Amino acid sequence: MDPFLSAHVTRDWSKTSRKTASTGLQRLASSEGLKIVGGNEASPGSLPYQAALLRTYSDGVRFCGGSLITRRYVLTAARCLSSGLQSLEVILGAQKVFEDEPSQQVIRTSRFKMHEQYNNQLQDNDIGIVYLPTPASLNQHNQLASSEGLKIVGGNEASPNSLPYQAAVILTYSDGMNLCGGSLISRRYVLTAAMCLSSGFESMEVVLGAHKISEVEPTQQVIPTSRFKVHERYRRQSRANDIALVYLPTPANLNQYVQLIPLPSRADAANNFVGSQAIVSGWGFIYADSNDISEVLRYVNVPIVQNNVCRIQLGPAITNSNICSGGDDIKGTCFGDSGGPLVVNGKLVGVASFIGNPDCQAGDPSAFTRVTPYLSWIAANSDAVIS
Repeated sequence: MDPFLSAHVTRDWSKTSRKTASTGLQRLASSEGLKIVGGNEASPGSLPYQAALLRTYSDGVRFCGGSLITRRYVLTAARCLSSGLQSLEVILGAQKVFEDEPSQQVIRTSRFKMHEQYNNQLQDNDIGIVYLPTPASLNQHNQLASSEGLKIVGGNEASPNSLPYQAAVILTYSDGMNLCGGSLISRRYVLTAAMCLSSGFESMEVVLGAHKISEVEPTQQVIPTSRFKVHERYRRQSRANDIALVYLPTPANLNQYVQLIPLPSRADAANNFVGSQAIVSGWGFIYADSNDISEVLRYVNVPIVQNNVCRIQLGPAITNSNICSGGDDIKGTCFGDSGGPLVVNGKLVGVASFIGNPDCQAGDPSAFTRVTPYLSWIAANSDAVIS
């Protein structure tokens, strides 16, 4: 049986302007949901995950909000999908929701699912999912609300090919594409984060020598691959052992645009690198998930801080297998470049993993997987040279 409920669609919105609908919405506004009191007008396109649900009932039109979580699904409240619904329309990319704007995508649907244990009186389990028969087109006006990677906040555009060890790991899913960072540690292997290689992707390619990641550049080497290894003890919830290797079936061609990044030596195991200045780099861009697109490779200089400083904000997930960076008020790492490099004195000392603040502000501490505890694992599973 189809897990989604079907509503009977009887109203033709093409014959009813949303200006007219707005009058009905104002008349039918009720206490069934929340509304914004005061607040500020959002800049157009600044909240690209926002969805509007226009619902038609026998007595008029009602409005709910929602969040675009994949190209096919919007998350909303179960109360918005109550019985008696005659038609449902999802509007994406809107600023003035009752006007026709070129940024908008209007998708009519009749499929949705409320939580099985939703209780209207108690408002328990007040959550529902709306299915989009036409997948959302992701662009600067429409992006997903979910984001599990890191991105560069602030920082500077890197000089083209000045960070020749930087790799992009592009994963294709049924509902879009994700981009992670990585580091070329041998001609055959890229080191990245385990979280980037979660199940469900359909294909993967590694891009080396890139500056403008969304363009085809003569310096780029694009290598499709299906072979990778996630650390055996990786734990998604705690981010423990968040490290992985991607195998390149076609070895990288080393030149002025594509070079290896040295790994720390085994003697560096006793070095916590605290107080050192580090370079973090990436495109700050997840195709399916990011709100801000960086067309060019960017970097920030950040200090390495004590793990106990990082633990104050990030909690007990920070262990000796992590290395933490601080930031200032205008730069840092945040949601979009998971798997990217943390480099100190020309050595790869960390792999970007996570931060603790969901607001993703510049200056927030960021956690990386510390490379030195995994040197033996890297040596056993790749041909990288470790001194």
